[in-house]
Amino acid sequence: MKKRIMRVTPFQAAKVTAVIQFLVSLPFVVVLGAAFMAAHAPHSSGDARHASAPLPHLPVIVLVIIPFAYLIVGFIIGALGAWLYNITVRFTGGIEYTTTEIE
Repeated sequence: MKKRIMRVTPFQAAKVTAVIQFLVSLPFVVVLGAAFMAAHAPHSSGDARHASAPLPHLPVIVLVIIPFAYLIVGFIIGALGAWLYNITVRFTGGIEYTTTEIE
């Protein structure tokens, strides 16, 4: 059975896109955080100033902000994408897909 998507609710699409973008950003934050920690780890050179210096807080703050920035931008892009889809569906007929009944 063929079906068509004739309208996408912008708010619902925005919520889904925002959560997906948030989740996609998390692995990047982990990798960047590990790289940051490794770059600022004390070296075996015996430099006491480097070993006792506190970590700069700016990169840590940025690592916390990144997932939420992805969330906000994902929400905006999701809403915009749904809105544009709803406009173009008038001219294109929408996305067609095929379904089947499963028991």
